[in-house]
Amino acid sequence: MILYHGSTVCVRDPIIISNELDRDFGAGFYTTDIPEQAIRWAIRKARIASKLNNNAKGIVSTYNFDFDKALSKLKVKQFGEPDDIKR
Repeated sequence: MILYHGSTVCVRDPIIISNELDRDFGAGFYTTDIPEQAIRWAIRKARIASKLNNNAKGIVSTYNFDFDKALSKLKVKQFGEPDDIKR
């Protein structure tokens, strides 16, 4: 399975940053299997970062993900489909 992560840096070896408490689903490394969604996140993060650094650029990192192996070693939250619920 191919997964994508949108950011302002290339993330070769993902790590979980446990002090990010304001995330939607708590601490974790967030990915998607939808390339367009990762692109939107990369653009959004670049806009936010550009307020501090005019050279910020959006970057999408790509991963070959072994889902069966992950299930045996990690706590995984998987969502069947996106929704448009506004909170």
